[in-house]
Amino acid sequence: MLGVFPANSGPSSQIIATENAVAAAVTAFDDAWTRFISISTRPGGNLITGTGRSGTTSGSGNSDLYTGTDQVHPTPAGHAFIGRFVADAILNAFSQD
Repeated sequence: MLGVFPANSGPSSQIIATENAVAAAVTAFDDAWTRFISISTRPGGNLITGTGRSGTTSGSGNSDLYTGTDQVHPTPAGHAFIGRFVADAILNAFSQD
């Protein structure tokens, strides 16, 4: 189960609260085949950083490249970046058993 993506605004208190609620639900679900993968509260910081977007860059993070013009959805490069992150995170989550 993935956490919550904050778009290009950084994780607001509502996003963080929602991600924490999802994490708690996964813990309560207590299923051997289910893991929670944090996005906005992950160690090392938010997966998507900065306030820019494709076509309107800010130079403040990777959102310039990975967030589309609607300020929410990933660009093709963003999909590839997120896909690699999620694939690695899933493998790591299940290798810790």
